[in-house]
Amino acid sequence: MLFDPTQFPGLEAPLQAALAGDKDPKHLYTTLVPNRSYVMAAPIFNSADGDPEQLVGAIAIVFDAVPTQRDIPAHLLNIAGRSLAIFLVGVGIMGALFGAFFAQGLTTRFRRIAVTIDLWGVGDFSRHIEDATGDEISQIAQRLNTMAEQLQSLLRRRQDMAVSEERNRLARDLHDSAKQQALAASFELGTALTLFDRDPAGARKHLVEADTLVDAVRKELTNLVHELRPQSIDGEDFSEILKDQATEWSQRSGIEMNFDVKGSNELSLEIRETLFRIAQEALANIARHSSAQHAQVLLEYGTNSVKMTVKDDGCGFDTHMPNDGVGLASMRERAEGLDGILTIESAPGQGAQISVTLPV
Repeated sequence: MLFDPTQFPGLEAPLQAALAGDKDPKHLYTTLVPNRSYVMAAPIFNSADGDPEQLVGAIAIVFDAVPTQRDIPAHLLNIAGRSLAIFLVGVGIMGALFGAFFAQGLTTRFRRIAVTIDLWGVGDFSRHIEDATGDEISQIAQRLNTMAEQLQSLLRRRQDMAVSEERNRLARDLHDSAKQQALAASFELGTALTLFDRDPAGARKHLVEADTLVDAVRKELTNLVHELRPQSIDGEDFSEILKDQATEWSQRSGIEMNFDVKGSNELSLEIRETLFRIAQEALANIARHSSAQHAQVLLEYGTNSVKMTVKDDGCGFDTHMPNDGVGLASMRERAEGLDGILTIESAPGQGAQISVTLPV
């Protein structure tokens, strides 16, 4: 079920500020009833294992009918009205002392909650809110602790899925390229050994072919190392980051690259990562399978969306035929994960074009 902030009056503005990564406390809460009812939100950043500025979510908290020291006089009057006159002064003094102590304890408890939430906000989930009094505030603290554990578990699963996805992609790429080329080189070497004594010239041809295949394996492994190298896609203009990636790919693959940008817009880190990974996979497929001479990457910024197109003039393929690889499926899953659309246009001998449109 999607969370609807409008069902809590005053929460929408603080929640939007938190989801935008705003750290200013003045923008993160709304007073509904002074000293009694508040709504607040806090951004959560993934700084435990990643970028401390990477926003991963937000916490929304509603404090309703928070008791304060202003409630104590009315409570004392209610008690005094039903008490004996002889104990009126004594009860008033005791109530005032108890109220001051209670207010101080309440402030300390809220401060403890705020400190712990701040730690969660920077990705440190090692600390929980310690409050065993058993009242409503304690129940809120326990629910916050449960929510923090669930959020931490979700982050770990997401990291595990990312690692698993990269391992599967690496295994597939090694199987489809380096392994096959290494096997062919092994066959050539075996044939050369068989012909070495009786046909040195024929053996030499097979050795030359084996050397070519080994060099191809070396280049393929170099490409895989570059793809696995950590990329910084935050803090700079994404167009320049993508252009640098395309230029470096062109130099490695020997395929001429044309990179164009239309418009400009700010993109979230999640959209940047999705577009970067799709471009990386598409360019890798061009280098391995297309036999293309030219390739193009076009990045178009719209008002409410961003579109990236990667195309080549290679051999193309039949989009209606079954495909055992997971590269195209992975790109489609990445796009659909952000409510985007990925289209593939290709035909044998007519090159290929992959377009992805994501809402911003």
